[in-house]
Amino acid sequence: MAGKWSQYTEEQKDLLLDSLEGVYEKSDVIKEEIEKNFNFTDPNLARSRQHRAEVEELRTQLVSLENKQAEKEIRSRIDKEKADAQARYKLSDDEMKEVSKTMIESGIGSYDKAADYYRLSKQAATPTSDKIREHSSLTLPGDVELFKDRVGWARKEAYKAINEIERNRA
Repeated sequence: MAGKWSQYTEEQKDLLLDSLEGVYEKSDVIKEEIEKNFNFTDPNLARSRQHRAEVEELRTQLVSLENKQAEKEIRSRIDKEKADAQARYKLSDDEMKEVSKTMIESGIGSYDKAADYYRLSKQAATPTSDKIREHSSLTLPGDVELFKDRVGWARKEAYKAINEIERNRA
């Protein structure tokens, strides 16, 4: 290789080097190869590397700040939804813990729906009064005729109902 370079005149060598200068300025890959092979650091290449590192660091910080802000907004929205549901359904803090547990177990994504579900499930489990048996469809009338003649009693009750309907029409 040294033999080939030596066959050029000094003027030709200068022209070749001048033509390579444009390529050198346009390519960071060539600059890095020269830096590696000749142990020479190009100041522009060093600044470019430093600039890229700073930009990447700033980009990382920006993404981190955006993530923190988004997390803060989501947490705020969830806390507001939780407080609204607690106030709307008049639930205690312990009951809201149960609501949160219900959300996870049942796959409910809304505090409002979970609190309503929790309230209704607790409401359904608690009897409304001690007189619940009076309103049950299983209670029978205490009429003695019912036990003596069931068909006659039923006919008599049916006629009473029909007469009452006819009276209400008039």
